[in-house]
Parts: sequence; structure tokens; C-alpha cells
Amino acid sequence: MNQKHDRETIIAKGQALFRERGYHDTGVNEILKSCEISKGVFYNYFSTKEDFLLQTVAYYSAYTDGFIERHTTNTTQPPLERLRSLYGALMEIAEAENCQKGCLVYNLSFEVAGKNEAVAKVLDDHFEHWVNLVAACIEEGQQRGEISTAHSAHHLASILHTSFNGAYGRVKAQRSTAPMKQIVDTMLEMIAL
Repeated sequence: MNQKHDRETIIAKGQALFRERGYHDTGVNEILKSCEISKGVFYNYFSTKEDFLLQTVAYYSAYTDGFIERHTTNTTQPPLERLRSLYGALMEIAEAENCQKGCLVYNLSFEVAGKNEAVAKVLDDHFEHWVNLVAACIEEGQQRGEISTAHSAHHLASILHTSFNGAYGRVKAQRSTAPMKQIVDTMLEMIAL
């Protein structure tokens, strides 16, 4: 336990455990063991396991924000292709993880949000931010006459992103990203002009 760890390293290892095992099946002792740190070091950075969870969600979400923005603001592609690129990249990550881990925010929404209102609000705020990033791309496509205006950009983004993440349950069960691909292909075909 002599290895030095900073807050970010502990969070990175902890989020990997949460994505793999879930929040309730990951105890502080597992985090300590994974990071090779003492309880004192852990509690220097985090007041409780819930505080650790919230900081972990913020860390994960900041990374995901950048990931989504890189795809949705890539002006070398038209908006529909940017969306296809974003969801294709997310499917590649799922495949690389053997379709077993999923999105931390989405996983925690199922596991923790129903029992903890404060955590539920934080998770929903992060997910809503991602929907807004997707909506900005869709809105650009609408302005360019490439995407249907039958519904608002936010409405379409919410359905697309929520459906895509909702497919994780089947993806994990099937060990295949086919349900995600089906959603993306169908949704993008439906909204394209």
C-alpha cells in the first residue's frame, strides 16, 4: 500500500469497478484494494461512498461530454453522419468491452436513482446535457434541410439517445450491439429528409 494515488486515479479505477460490478456490489474495500490505498487516503479525498460516487459520475461525464462533442461538432461531416459516427463509436466501445459494462450514468440510473433522489437528479442532469449536445447537432441538420422538423431537435435527440442507451439491457443479454445498431439505423432513417 505504498503506491501514491491522486484523486483522479482513484476515481478512474473506481468508475471501472462501478461499470463492471455496479454500485452496490462494489464496496469501499474493493476500491481500496484496486487502488492499493488505505482507508485514510480514500477518506482524505471522499467523505462517503456516495460522495465518491458523485465525484466519479462527474469525472465520467466530463469525459463523455468531450467524446460526444468531438463527434457532434465535427464540421467535416454532415450532421446525420456525425450522429452515425457518434453512435458507431459508442458501439465499438461496447464491443471492445464484450457488451458487458455499459454507460456508468445509465447503469446507475437503474441501480441507484430509484432509491436516492439526490443521485437521481445528478444522473439526469448529466444525461440531459448529453441529449442537449446531440440536439444541437440535430438542430443544425434541421437548419440545413437534412433532418425532419416534424419534432423539435431536443425531442428527437431525447428519443434517439434514450433509446440507444436503453438498448444496453438487450446488448448485455445478447452480447451483441445489434439492438443498438437497429435503433440508430431506424431512427436516422426516420428523421432524414
